[in-house]
Amino acid sequence: MSEPEPTLEQLVDFVTNRLAEPDATRMGARVASSPELATRASRLRDIVEVLRGDDGAIPPAAEIRRALELLPIPTATSRSAWLDTARRSAAEIVFDSRDEPERVGFGGPAFHVAYEGEAGRVDLQVRPAHLPNERIWRVRGQVSAGSDARIGALVVREADSTRDVAVCDVDDDGGFRIDIPAGAYDLLVAIDDRRVVLTLPGLVIGALEPS
Repeated sequence: MSEPEPTLEQLVDFVTNRLAEPDATRMGARVASSPELATRASRLRDIVEVLRGDDGAIPPAAEIRRALELLPIPTATSRSAWLDTARRSAAEIVFDSRDEPERVGFGGPAFHVAYEGEAGRVDLQVRPAHLPNERIWRVRGQVSAGSDARIGALVVREADSTRDVAVCDVDDDGGFRIDIPAGAYDLLVAIDDRRVVLTLPGLVIGALEPS
């Protein structure tokens, strides 16, 4: 018998690190195995940070629920249909801190990866979202394109697949943040009103499950 979907309150407790063990580990495993839950958790984390008071207090669940009603969580599929019509521009990895950890100063499992292509450059900083659990990883990125380029959404897609895992917006300065499970991914960034997609292939995060 399958487990019921987590309640809003349970997900809020998870993203704010208020779940005690073993519930935190169990919820982390569920979020890691479900792209939709991972997308919901990432959006909830953003909403909680926006609604936090000056004293850093976590807003009540009722206030978060009202924010969700005004800003619903879109599905990955509904936000990435434009990928099929955009021109692709491939990027390549030009730097990976995991290749020389003693020189770049990234400790533990955290790492920095940079991609460059004709359409632009993307720098990624990746670290576990909840230590010591390494099932969910936080990816912070910066997209650099031409001075007149308009940068849109970021799509996280399973490597060598057409299955979208999550979608997030890129801010006006080219920055973004998203939480995703450990895995192998291709990242796709919309540029110039989604007419061009900068593709970042082969991003491997965390220890992959044996096939």
